[in-house]
Amino acid sequence: MAQTTPITQAWWTTSTEAERAACVERVASQLPKGSSFVSFLASGVALFEFPGGAEAVLVPGNRAKVGFSAASFVPPPAMVKVWPAIRDSVELYEKKTLLEYLEWVSSPLREAEVPALVVECRKRQQGWRWLPDGDPAADTWVGGRALEPNGVYRSNSFGDRMGQLRVRTGPDPSQFEVDERVKTSHSELIASLGASGYRLLTADEWEYCCGGGRRSLFRWGDEVPLGSYPDDIRQEQMPELCGGNGLGLFINQNSTYMPELVAEPKVRVGGDGGNRLCADLPSLLVWMVLSTSFRERVYPVRERVDGAYARRAVEVE
Repeated sequence: MAQTTPITQAWWTTSTEAERAACVERVASQLPKGSSFVSFLASGVALFEFPGGAEAVLVPGNRAKVGFSAASFVPPPAMVKVWPAIRDSVELYEKKTLLEYLEWVSSPLREAEVPALVVECRKRQQGWRWLPDGDPAADTWVGGRALEPNGVYRSNSFGDRMGQLRVRTGPDPSQFEVDERVKTSHSELIASLGASGYRLLTADEWEYCCGGGRRSLFRWGDEVPLGSYPDDIRQEQMPELCGGNGLGLFINQNSTYMPELVAEPKVRVGGDGGNRLCADLPSLLVWMVLSTSFRERVYPVRERVDGAYARRAVEVE
């Protein structure tokens, strides 16, 4: 068998059109059954589709720096200006300089070996089990309700199941699917994904993918509009926040409510469940939840993962 060239970022950027075409064909054959190559995006990113229609992109392998170091960071003037007021008003940070705070809520600077991966473009909520047509819970709860097109409806509990139900409609609201939320642990999720040919990203891989090739504090740069909260930002106001990054991945857009799971069970990335926003903390502290290297240092990490978000990945060669 002929030896294949490793799919690295350096190779990808210098390869010919024919070489990339052969590469994506080889990659598609390594993905779960029913996956397919779709096209090359205008940016040159290779787009695939997992079974069920979820979009995914090829992330070539790379050896890269991830994490944050205060020693090499120059904070934007706007951050410097607001920090004294934050330090004086939030007891937890009263003895920290701005750089000490940024380093405290970030993972440390390090070298990461990122293999070639096909990564789901958008995260998915975990811990839902589809209920087949005719299930009593689905029929009883949905019966008689006026459903709108392309809607999502939830119920906190139903009868003896004591699990949240979710109804999802398409363009025709008479055609719907009902899911039941089930208790799921991190290890159970890992096993379930593995059985289907997927895995979670590691924290190193997620940070690299989040940055999309940039080494800035946030995936779009170092600055944020400190007069606003990210959850209030609309697409037209800040497309770099609400849209995809340089790799074609959509990372939490404008919501701090939905942290993502990674392979390490005690790590959550890309969100804090809305804790800081709901606590009405200063906007910089809320924006930092969306920084590429954010690590939760204040609020406890929930052990159960049903209701949490994750994106599937497949390592390829």
